[in-house]
Amino acid sequence: MLRLFALALLLCATIARAEPTAIVLGHADVALTGPWRFAPGDDPRRAAPDFDDSAWERIDLMPEPGAHDADVGLTDYVPGWWSRGHRGYAGYAWYRLRVAADAPSGERLALLAPAYVEDAFEVYWNGRLIGGSGDFSATPPTVYGARPQRFEVPADAANATSVLAIRVWMRPGAEREPDAGGIHIAPRIGLTPAIALRYESQWRQTILGYIVDAVEPAAFVLLAILALALAIARPARDAPFLRRLAVALLLTAALRANQAVFFWSSIESAAAFDIVKYTLLEPLGLAAWIVAWRR
Repeated sequence: MLRLFALALLLCATIARAEPTAIVLGHADVALTGPWRFAPGDDPRRAAPDFDDSAWERIDLMPEPGAHDADVGLTDYVPGWWSRGHRGYAGYAWYRLRVAADAPSGERLALLAPAYVEDAFEVYWNGRLIGGSGDFSATPPTVYGARPQRFEVPADAANATSVLAIRVWMRPGAEREPDAGGIHIAPRIGLTPAIALRYESQWRQTILGYIVDAVEPAAFVLLAILALALAIARPARDAPFLRRLAVALLLTAALRANQAVFFWSSIESAAAFDIVKYTLLEPLGLAAWIVAWRR
C-alpha cells in the first residue's frame, strides 16, 4: 500500500513538472522565477519551442527576502551558476521556461528583461528573437553594461502556452564574485502598462546605484577649475603644482564618469571599458598624482 502511495505521488510530481508556469495577469506584472530548465553550452536549436529540454537541470530564480546584489543594491538578486554546481564555468548557457499567460482579451503583453545578467543575452519567444543585450553576431559576443530593458511579446502570446528561451554568454577571464554566472534577476511578464511602470522603477534604481559615478566627477572638475584659477592668481610659486593637480583631478573625473557611461548606455563595450579604465585612465591618473605631489 505504501509503495502504491509513493508511486502515485511520483506520478503526480512528474505530471506537475511537465506543466507550464500558469500566470493570470491583471494590472500587475509577475516575476518568472521558474523553475527554469538550464544547460551549459550552445545550440541555436535550443530556442525552438519543441526542443526537448526534459534532461536539463532545474533552476529556481526565486530570490530570498530582501536579497540584493553587492554592488549597487539591485533587488531580487539570486546567485548564478557558479554557486549551482558549475563553479568556474564561463561561456554559453541556455535557460528555458514554458509560460501560459492568461490576460484580458485584446491586451498586449510585454516582457521586462532580466536586469542583471553576466554578461550578454538574447531572449527568444517561441523561437523568435525579441531582444537582448550584446552583439551575438561577433565571436565571441560583444558585451555591454547590464541595464533595464523591456520587449514587446508577440500578439498571440496571451492565453496560450509559449516557450521563453534565454541564451546567455559569460566572458572568461574577468574578475568575478563567488556566485557569478548567468541570470541574477528574473525577467517579468505583464500587461504593457504594468511592465512600463516596473521598467521605470528599475531605471530609477539603476541610476541611483551609479549616481555617485556622476556626482564625483562633477566635484573633481570643479576642484580642477579652482586649481587652475589659483594657478592664474598665484603664478610665481604655486602655479606648476596647481596645473599638475588640475590634470590629476580631471583624469580622476574621467575615470569615475566612465563607470556611469558604461552602465547607463551602450556607447562603450566591456572590452572598450577595460581598455579605457585599466590601460589609459588608471595609469595616467596615477602618474599625474605622483607628478603633482612630487612637485
